[in-house]
Amino acid sequence: MKQLIHLLFILVLFSSCKKDKDVDMTIEEIPCIDGPTEIIHISHTKTTVEGEIKAGFYDIDFSKYELICHGGDIDESSSKSDAIFSDWNEIFNFDSERTLLSIGNHDTYDRDLIEQYTNRPSYFTYHFNNITFLVLDTHLSESNIYGEQLDLFNNICDTISSSSSLVILTHLLFWMPGNAELAPQIDSIANGKFGTCYYCTKTNNFYDDLYPRLVEVKNNGVQVLCIAGDLGKNVNEFEHKTEDDIFFLASGLDIPDPDAIPQVLLLQVNPQTNALDWQFETIDCL
Repeated sequence: MKQLIHLLFILVLFSSCKKDKDVDMTIEEIPCIDGPTEIIHISHTKTTVEGEIKAGFYDIDFSKYELICHGGDIDESSSKSDAIFSDWNEIFNFDSERTLLSIGNHDTYDRDLIEQYTNRPSYFTYHFNNITFLVLDTHLSESNIYGEQLDLFNNICDTISSSSSLVILTHLLFWMPGNAELAPQIDSIANGKFGTCYYCTKTNNFYDDLYPRLVEVKNNGVQVLCIAGDLGKNVNEFEHKTEDDIFFLASGLDIPDPDAIPQVLLLQVNPQTNALDWQFETIDCL
């Protein structure tokens, strides 16, 4: 029953350029939650066809979000031509400082082209509403964070003091390998199965070099979230809290699959706690 209902929602969203608000969901109606409009995390927006953008994306008013975090895999080959990236830029405004891109394996054809639009390297920091965002590139060194990236990470951990939250944005779920509880679940959760291929979820230095520093940050009173975007083919949302109270989150779409439930992650600062609250929301409710 639920599968049928979700399929109807998806058909409504992606079959035309205009939402039909008069659709009669007489079987069972799934209400949209009045979710936050401060930060949106959306990922894996590609289809299997190069340059294809589903019409439903043009119906979504992304300008109502104060910050857009795109988790990568924008297009089947997003940076293969200026025309392709330019079309996606009309939707997500990658040339705005308020759009943070975590580059995915389908985005690396021409890194220079992406930097021309974003005016940023593939790893950088951004401060927003008392939150420190750190975007890392998990496709530079086989999922390892080395060299200048690691220096940037350590500098943030050394100096962060006034921020209420630290958010690490990546494409790959690189915090799954090396975790006794999560590692066995990689193939059933992440888009990239565990292995050594370019797009695979692979062994890396997260738990050796990054996680201990994140625990230090958390113990100093800063909320820590790691958000990834290589999701959608197996599950549409993921959330895990470690024993150190660090959160691992992921969201991603699988547009070509008619049985998928397209979801995004919405976040907002809680005015009482100054920490981030979040919820997963179906894309037809945006």
